[in-house]
Amino acid sequence: MKNTILYLLTASLSIVYSQELFSQEESEGYKGEHLVSVVIGHSHLDAAILYGEKQWLAVPAFGFGYSYFFHPKWAVGI
Repeated sequence: MKNTILYLLTASLSIVYSQELFSQEESEGYKGEHLVSVVIGHSHLDAAILYGEKQWLAVPAFGFGYSYFFHPKWAVGI
């Protein structure tokens, strides 16, 4: 029950904060913004052979991202 309440509260807050509106005045003089992100995680590989047996192997995974926002609603990224 506590997990359900926590999930609903989190979902409702994310919907409220994701609906930001921009006026024409704000977008006319918009300067581009750069966004750089770094991701650290892990990947599961099923092709590892350990002691002659095929097993799952967890390995570290690293990534990065770059985005350029040229309009409040539009961006280009890699």
